[in-house]
Amino acid sequence: VEETVLSGRVVDREGELATVETPAGRVRALAGDAAGPEADAMQVSVRADAVTLHDPADAPATDATSARNRFAGEVAGVERGEAVARVVVDVGADAPLAALVTTDSVEKLALGPGARVVASFKATATRATPG
Repeated sequence: VEETVLSGRVVDREGELATVETPAGRVRALAGDAAGPEADAMQVSVRADAVTLHDPADAPATDATSARNRFAGEVAGVERGEAVARVVVDVGADAPLAALVTTDSVEKLALGPGARVVASFKATATRATPG
């Protein structure tokens, strides 16, 4: 499964979780012992199948979901398969955020280039490693 990799540095730690400052914003991710309280050159990996897309008007409030990571963005492209589509979202980082969704979701959310979306993903589905 495709992964988006965001570069950044650790700005906070809470047990196994690290908060990493990236060009897209802060990402909470599992880091284990990979990073100290502040570390340079961290890579945060997000699997495309862990990303959920929402219409901005219907996105759940931050405190109404277990997904700790949330970015507003614009759809840059959609590659449709028979039942699954790859949606690429510009979230202001060096690399776009990839999401795998069903083609039903593409239709329901009217996903196409230029569409505004909110992308969210769980901290526990995100990995931070030195790099």
